[in-house]
Formats: sequence, structure tokens, C-alpha cells
Amino acid sequence: MSARRVFGLTVLLATIAGCTENVTSISPTSVAEAGPAFKMTVLGSGFGSGDTVQWNGSNRSTTYVSTTELIAQINAADIAAAGSASITVTNPSNAAFGTSSTTGTSGSGSNTQTLTITAPSVDATAYQIDPMHDGAMTFSDGSVSFPTSSAWHVSIGSGTPSNVVIADGFVFLTTGTSGGSQLLALNQSDGSTAWGPVAIPGTVGGSGGVAYDNGEVFVTQDQTGTGGGSTLYAYNASSGALEWSTPLGAASPGAPTAADGYVYVITSGSATLSAMNETTGAIAWQQSLSGASGTPAVTADGVYVAATTSGCFTIDFRPATGEVIWNTTNGTLYCPQGATPAVANQLVYSSNTSALAIFDAETGDNSTGTLAYSLPAAFYGNTAYFLQTSKLQAVNLTDVATDDTVQWTFTGDNVLNTPPIVVNDGEQYLITGSSRGDLYAVDAASGSSIWTQSLGNNIVQLAVGDGLLLVVTETGNDTSGTLTAYTISNNP
Repeated sequence: MSARRVFGLTVLLATIAGCTENVTSISPTSVAEAGPAFKMTVLGSGFGSGDTVQWNGSNRSTTYVSTTELIAQINAADIAAAGSASITVTNPSNAAFGTSSTTGTSGSGSNTQTLTITAPSVDATAYQIDPMHDGAMTFSDGSVSFPTSSAWHVSIGSGTPSNVVIADGFVFLTTGTSGGSQLLALNQSDGSTAWGPVAIPGTVGGSGGVAYDNGEVFVTQDQTGTGGGSTLYAYNASSGALEWSTPLGAASPGAPTAADGYVYVITSGSATLSAMNETTGAIAWQQSLSGASGTPAVTADGVYVAATTSGCFTIDFRPATGEVIWNTTNGTLYCPQGATPAVANQLVYSSNTSALAIFDAETGDNSTGTLAYSLPAAFYGNTAYFLQTSKLQAVNLTDVATDDTVQWTFTGDNVLNTPPIVVNDGEQYLITGSSRGDLYAVDAASGSSIWTQSLGNNIVQLAVGDGLLLVVTETGNDTSGTLTAYTISNNP
């Protein structure tokens, strides 16, 4: 009788112990359909070494980090189509006291979190188009054409403009003023002012850049001219209302990158990478670096920066927690000023002083080789497009270690100076500009010019999003700027 009572108590305790898993958050919470495999971070409490993350009730390979963190491998097939997935944590070792299913053995089970699988974005939301900085944009098949004239153009005043963001029917950028910077919001349809300009106090021309995510516009501003370090601001994209501001504690911020609920900023004044909550502005985590500048590249499961730490290194941080996933040398003594990595084809391209080091995005393996080029660039499929001594070159990436063949070279007017953008609609087109004011679209397969426009002034920046091609030109010593828009797709 006594033995039976003890056994019953053991069963009860085991069952209770197996029901303690609680999932408080997952990262990412949203991914684009048809994307690559990724590692999901699951945060919560009560996790054990035998716990398994389940995707719609099916087990996924799981790594136990701590009682509050698990890492699950999510497959490319899982996100092949738009929809959603239920994320739970189970302990199969307790299956004798739980339930069993055909998709995976279930013992104890946690609460559920949901991951959303969305159509790929057609917005330009960050430096060099997107959080990966890959310089690539895809519109609907067969929808791209190049017009004979612009849709609109507006003066954006004097002062070097930031990167251009295109999202939610608006165009966002900052320009320098005598008292700092100002944030502009223009209507995509005609270039008219939607709201602003909003003054951002700080160093003249000191805006590090602009990013967009989930209805918010994020701006970094150097405050050293007003006695501070630098600050990250969040504005409502529709109204321009200031949502929050967060001091970053150091000067010289790079452009922010916003993705999946976090905003990431490098302040080179203290060589610090900071991650802020998009909704509240609270600092989620910070990592000190010996020397870093530029803008982090972000994917579903990695935040990538180049930093000088007794040599030039590329470092991969976990987006939700700031944990270092890998840290691998670029092979030189220091990183170039403003070094900003790019991610394409699950590879990280990161500048050293003479070339591009290439790393596996998941492992940091750098046995692929190097490229004798520099960023920014545009990537599509197995080809990268670089500016090289005022010329545009297409480089084969199939086997960089033995053969980085130049497929073609486009010279244009021999003074090309604008980082290229690749536009895909089933066929690919390269867009670039020159200091003489010539704007080109080039067939990506052959390198032949298919469209030319003369804007008359130095072309300093391009952006493509929501069917628009936006071109920033500057003239004169005061860098007075004009923003010109071309409609290149009505079905983005």
C-alpha cells in the first residue's frame, strides 16, 4: 500500500514538473515566404535539456541554451508559403504522462506563440534597400519598365541627405540644416509634403540615417553639437508624431537597421552595438566593440557587424539577446571606416582593407574565399554587381575560391559613382548613376544599356521600392539636393 502511494506521488510530481515550460517570446516573429532556413530563438522559463521546440506540432532540432532559452532549427520548407505557424515547447521524455501524435511525440506542453510568414516586402526600409543591405528589389513578374520622363521631382534643400526609405505610401529622408537635421515625409504619388519637416537638434549634417519597420520611422542623430552623445528617435510614419527617443550614450551613430521588433545602431564614438525595442525604445541589449562603425546587417537569425578587435573581425550576434554566435577574422589589421556588411545567399560579405571577406552566415566559416571589391554592392542569385574604378562589373559568385569571373563590364560615361541596385521581375536590371548626372538601367545578363536619363547633376544616391525609382542629385558647394522619382512598376 505504501509503495503504491509513493509511486502515485512520483507520477504526480513528474507530471507537474513536466508542465513548467512557459514561452514568453520567439525571435523572429515574422519571416518572408520562400526564404532560407534559420535558427529561431525561444525565450521563456522552465526549460530543460530534454525540451524540444515544435513547429505546428512537429518536432524541430533543438539546442538547449539555458532554463530560459532554446534554439530551434527551422527549415526552408517550413516557410515555403505565406501563412502562420504555432510554436510550442514539449518534453518528449514525459510522453508516458502526456499524449502522442503522428508528427512528433508530445509529453508536457507549453503555451503557444505564433510566427507569421509574409509575402516579401517591396518597401525600401533601410540603408542599401533592406536590412541585409543586399541592394536587391523584386517586383511582380514582367512588371518593370523604364519611362521616358520622371513622375515628379522636388527640392530637398541643402545638406547631405541620408539614405532614402520608401514605405507605407511615403518617402522618408533627412537633410542637414544650420541647426541639425530635419526629417522629411513626402507622398509617393506626387512628391508633395505629407508631414514635416521635423527638426532634429544636433550636429549639422549629423543624421546617421533612416530606417522603417511596422509603421515607425527611426532616425539616428549625432548630438555632440548640443552637448550630448547621440540619440535614436522613433516617429509615427503616418503622422510624424514623436513616439519615443533613446539616448545612445556616445557620438557618431551609423544608420539604424530595424527588423522584427528591434532597432540596431552602432555608435562609433564608443564602438557599441545597441538593440532597442521598436515599441518602447527601451534598450534590449548592448555589446561593446573595440572599434566599429557603419550599419549592422540583419537577417531572421543574425545581426552582423564589422569591428576592429586586435584585427578586423566580422561578428554575428543573436537578434533577441545579443549573444555572440560567431566571431571570425577578416584577415587584416583594421576594418575600413564605415564598414557595413551585406548578406546574400546565406553568406556574409564584409570589407577588409583590400577586399571582401566571405563568411557562412550560420557558422562563420570563411573558406569560401575573398573578392577584390568593396561594398556597397548589389547581389542577385550567383552574381554580384560592383562599382570598380568608375565602372560597373558583374562578378560570378559560383566558386569564388577558384574563379570570380567578371561576366561583363559597363562603363557608361566613365564616371559612374553610385552604388548599383538590382531590380528583379523575372528578368534582372542594374541601375546606377554618374557624377555627370547620367542615370542608367543595364540588362543584368549582358551588361548592355537599355535606358538612360540625363539629370544634369551629380547622382549621389538611389533607392527602389513600391514601384518607384528615386534618385538624389546634388549641385554646388552647399550640396543643394533634388529628389527625382520614376515609376518603373505599377504592380510591385
